[in-house]
Amino acid sequence: MKRKILSFILSLTLLLAFVGTHPVLADSAVVGTGSPASCTEAALNAALAKLYPGATAPGGVLSFNCGANPHTIVVTGEKLLYDGTVVDGGGLITLSGGNSTRIFFVTQQARVELHHIKLINGFAAGGGAIFVEPNFSGDYTYLTLDDVAFSNNNSTTSGGAIDAEHASLSVTNSHFTGNSSNGGGGAISLNEGMLTLIASEVLGNTSELAGGTGGGLDVWNATLDIQTTTLRSNSALVAAGGAISLRNCSGTIASSLIDQNTAFDFGGGLYQSNGSVTLSQVTITNNTAPHGGGITNDNSTLVLDGATTLTGNTSNTGGGVYNFNGQVTAQNVQLLNNQAAYGGGLYNQNGTLALADVTLSGNSATSGGGGLYNNGVTTLTRATLALNTSGDGGAVFNTDAANLTLTNSTLSENQANFGGGVFNTGTLSLTNVTIAKNSALGGGGGILHNSGAATHLAMVNTLFSANTAFDPNSNQCLLYEAPESQLFSLWQGVSCGSSTANGNQPNTDILLAPLGFSSVVLPTELTMTHALLALSPAKDAGTCGSGAPTTDQRGVARPQGAACDIGSYEEKVAIFVDVPTTYWASTFIELLYNNGVTGGCSASPLMYCPEASVTRAQMAVFLLVAEHGTGYTPPPASGLFNDVPASNGFAKWIEQLAAEGITGGCGGGNYCPDAPVTREQMAVFLMVARNGSSYTPPAASGVFADVPTNYPFAPWIEALAAEGITGGCGGGKFCPKGTVTRAEMAVFLVTTFNLP
Repeated sequence: MKRKILSFILSLTLLLAFVGTHPVLADSAVVGTGSPASCTEAALNAALAKLYPGATAPGGVLSFNCGANPHTIVVTGEKLLYDGTVVDGGGLITLSGGNSTRIFFVTQQARVELHHIKLINGFAAGGGAIFVEPNFSGDYTYLTLDDVAFSNNNSTTSGGAIDAEHASLSVTNSHFTGNSSNGGGGAISLNEGMLTLIASEVLGNTSELAGGTGGGLDVWNATLDIQTTTLRSNSALVAAGGAISLRNCSGTIASSLIDQNTAFDFGGGLYQSNGSVTLSQVTITNNTAPHGGGITNDNSTLVLDGATTLTGNTSNTGGGVYNFNGQVTAQNVQLLNNQAAYGGGLYNQNGTLALADVTLSGNSATSGGGGLYNNGVTTLTRATLALNTSGDGGAVFNTDAANLTLTNSTLSENQANFGGGVFNTGTLSLTNVTIAKNSALGGGGGILHNSGAATHLAMVNTLFSANTAFDPNSNQCLLYEAPESQLFSLWQGVSCGSSTANGNQPNTDILLAPLGFSSVVLPTELTMTHALLALSPAKDAGTCGSGAPTTDQRGVARPQGAACDIGSYEEKVAIFVDVPTTYWASTFIELLYNNGVTGGCSASPLMYCPEASVTRAQMAVFLLVAEHGTGYTPPPASGLFNDVPASNGFAKWIEQLAAEGITGGCGGGNYCPDAPVTREQMAVFLMVARNGSSYTPPAASGVFADVPTNYPFAPWIEALAAEGITGGCGGGKFCPKGTVTRAEMAVFLVTTFNLP
């Protein structure tokens, strides 16, 4: 009886182990016996029949043995793929539908994979090459594609190459070329599910009839992850989304190219409706549509960041972006050389735009808003609008129903008939804005401000310089109605007013440098500005109140002097008298100071001594404060090293360095506190402090000409370079025996510990 119970328990345990799992035992099948003649449709049918139901379990690997050369099999009927099936073409096999049949039908809730194969000339109503069957009451159907090429497949409804519903599609290293559908999705149509598209190409696909959205991809009710993919020359001939159409979707498109796509109405590159999608490091170029040459964002949330660029796109409204009742947030984005009738760069229709660290340059509009046409609510922060052209509003046209706020921004060298910089008939707020070198063929070289019940203008710390107009009395401003608020602003001439009340300076030459980036390294500087020349009256002439930002357009803290500067640029004042702002390491030295790592080498006057060598004692303090933060104090010293008594002011720092395993001294029980730190020693100190005392660097490979691989410090030096902390001392060398200066120490510490 006991034996029967044990046998039953063992059987039950084995049974439970397999419940809910996919089979681990599966058949394999091979199409062909080594010759092209043996690889026929009949052989393919026989191999698939072997996999399902299968001798041991459903599914398995289907491969081909058709000889050493590429081979094509024409199928006359679609092939069913069941759960657990893997089809591997070995890079030699093409399956053709002969322009008369679909190639594969993936059954509901199956998990199927295709590898290294081409599917061409498929034809069907729904998925010319593949249809993925849904089961809306159950799990997704899963289709994984790797190195699969789809070419010239056609669907009379949706999905020229693939039509999927309630499915998860995972696509890598694959190509979709010349596929078409009469409905949506010239290449892929997915309704409900997940789409992953990595390192692939979607080229020259079309959706052809009315309602056929998404020349390349048509995705509904899904999450998506698209990376390192090119979508080029796709067309939605009678609908929206030349390359991509998204409805009720969320997810990310990253590090991809959307190029030369066209749409009949909305979104030459991308159309999004009722969704929330983020684009990061995406280039959207040379796309065309009547509304939103690059992107149409329709009742959706769109985030653009990470060096995303829209360039050369063409439209009637919104050459780069058309935002309709949606929300667009953009940071570190460029809109360049886009064209439209209204809104060369962007057109905001009843939506919300929040743009920061954005450049709009070289865009053009034949009617209004070379850079931006705003008929909604827009905020521009740390933005540069330059070299844009338009009928009215060279940089911006702000309508009577709109609200536009510019902060820490620069409008330069824009051109229009009226309002070279801004044409305003709505609500406009300018705070720390520089409007310079814009021109108007009619009036308002810098700004044209209309009159009316809906028209409002407020200016704080705003400057107008070297703007021109046909009528010189409106070079800087053409004001049909006086600003409601005008504080601490200055301008040339009196076209913006003549009162000196509230800190204003009319009839003043501002003295600006040409538009450009700073001569010093500023990690936060993403847009160009006009620097203030040495004797500029804008210096220390503004207010730090009334909503003025605490940094300038480049990220420099305000104020630097006695008061905040007027305009988008705050003249940087050196902290240390011996470290001018133009010094190569000034930014790193100031970051070290601002983080409390150093107080300099002299208090009166405040000096840093950048070229002085760093001693091993000083290095202990630098390193520990950078590692642990300002205010850190190590425990009292005990007299660990012979040459560093406990009474030494550096003793506790030196002993803590040893306690953390960063150093064992210089030998013989000594630390050598007054010896200068060499660059090779610094490599070890930094890497151990950064990665912990147990850290061991990888073997050296010979990165630097003066550091052979058998050199004891070579692994540490190369690890330092690999982590981007140093590029050496120049000429392909590291100079391992060179002493570390205080300036070099600042760069090392800021970079190693990412000090803000």
